Amino acid sequence: MGKAIASIYKHKGYKNMICGCDGRTSSSALHHAIISGLLYKGIDVIDIGQVPTPVLAFSTRHFASPGIMVTASHNPPEDNGLKFFINGFEMGRDDELEIENAYFCPDDSYLWKRCGKYVFVDMVHEYIMCLHRYVDSLFPNLSLRGMHITLDGGNGVGTQVLLLALTRLGAIVDTCNSHVSGLFPGRPSEPTEKSLKQTLSYTKKISSSILIAQDGDADRINVFSKSMAQIPEDSIIAFFSDFYSKSGDTVVTSIDTSLRIEEVVGKKGVKVIRVPLGYLHDGIKRYNPVFAAEPWKHIHIGFGPWIDGIASSVILSCLVYNSSFESLFSNIPSPHYEKLNIKVSSSEEKEEFMVRAKDMLLHFNKRKSIDETSGIRMNFDDNSWILVRPSGTEPKIRIIIEGASLERFNELKDLLNKIKVGA
Repeated sequence: MGKAIASIYKHKGYKNMICGCDGRTSSSALHHAIISGLLYKGIDVIDIGQVPTPVLAFSTRHFASPGIMVTASHNPPEDNGLKFFINGFEMGRDDELEIENAYFCPDDSYLWKRCGKYVFVDMVHEYIMCLHRYVDSLFPNLSLRGMHITLDGGNGVGTQVLLLALTRLGAIVDTCNSHVSGLFPGRPSEPTEKSLKQTLSYTKKISSSILIAQDGDADRINVFSKSMAQIPEDSIIAFFSDFYSKSGDTVVTSIDTSLRIEEVVGKKGVKVIRVPLGYLHDGIKRYNPVFAAEPWKHIHIGFGPWIDGIASSVILSCLVYNSSFESLFSNIPSPHYEKLNIKVSSSEEKEEFMVRAKDMLLHFNKRKSIDETSGIRMNFDDNSWILVRPSGTEPKIRIIIEGASLERFNELKDLLNKIKVGA
């Protein structure tokens, strides 16, 4: 894979490639294998070591070079994968197809006189310094002195970076599951309310102002208020969309997000555009938004075009310092909401379910609009909605139901039950 990527980007005129990895047991081996392939094909490698994904993305912009992050993000410990960035942007679908073609049609030529050079560079402090400059532009001269924060790093690579960023602003930070381990002994890498049960119990006893929980590579977070109530991910997206925008601006989000975003920012003339899940960066390039997000994952455009759970954590901490979650989110609607996963035994069963869902949703006569960007989504005039989409990575159908009223929520649940049984 390293050789395939090198062939492509060397042809495009790039001489350097940034490489980083998370703390999974397989990451070091894959990291060095990628580096070997790049060097073999004559690409110089800037190795930034074991870092969070936001630091790798930041580094690709800093050096104006492509980059590869070895990580499986929030997936189980046995998984691993690669994320690609160019100048801070995650590579889009066209880039992915080009890499796939190069991988399956390899060029194994080797010129020993043109073998690449290797250098190691520590980018963490440069990242934190730039993040602090951005935060100071939002909250001039703000200090978090005396603020108590609990950070559950989930044994991922983000704990020490966020800890430095917060303590340098004066915060007092208690950490849980803070040592890096690819076994994820503290809890599963995905920071769900269920997996954070012990941390929530502990944090209640020490009265922290906020609990921040990271995933394995620190691009996503889960957030809890002082009362240890989970802040809904769509409410955070709606809040940040409002925080960054003014009349005439655009916000980009994924197909699986709430219409509460439109309720909050639509009144001041902000346009909300939804793109397929996993393709926020394509949406940024096309629509030039002031903010972009998927559930749990936020892109602070003014800082950089990458998903950054560390930046979100610092900015939310600054907002809570002089306020409370209750007041910050007081104008965000709280509809009835449920996420469901339905297991299927085969790709054929997955396809049959989607055909049945589409047929029944298209014949449902109370809809406002249908969106087939990813799966099928039905929107209603009262901002209720239902989304049915096939998982791209697991044998599951993913479903989201949101009702503006309990009556509409139950109506959508009944519709879902009919789809499941084929009635």
